[in-house]
Amino acid sequence: MNNLQTSRTNQLPKPQNFPQMPMEGLMRLEQVLTFYPVGKTTLYKEIAEGRFPPQIKLGRSAFWDAVEVRKFLKNAGATINVPE
Repeated sequence: MNNLQTSRTNQLPKPQNFPQMPMEGLMRLEQVLTFYPVGKTTLYKEIAEGRFPPQIKLGRSAFWDAVEVRKFLKNAGATINVPE
C-alpha cells in the first residue's frame, strides 16, 4: 500500500464514530446534509417543490426541525443512523 492509500484509510471514520441524528431540536444545514447527502441546490429545490421539510428562519440563520427531517428520511426509506 502506498502513502496515499494509507492516508485515505486513516481518514475514514470508524462505524461507531458516525454521527447520530438528534432526536429533537434544530439542525443546521451541514447537519441536514450529513444525513441527506445531496447538494445545497438540490435540497433547496426539493424544499421549493414541497418534497423536503422547509427551513425555519431565525434572524439570518436557517434551521430544520430534527423531528420533521427524521420523518422525511424514514418515509424515504433511509437506512442510515436514525434513532427511533
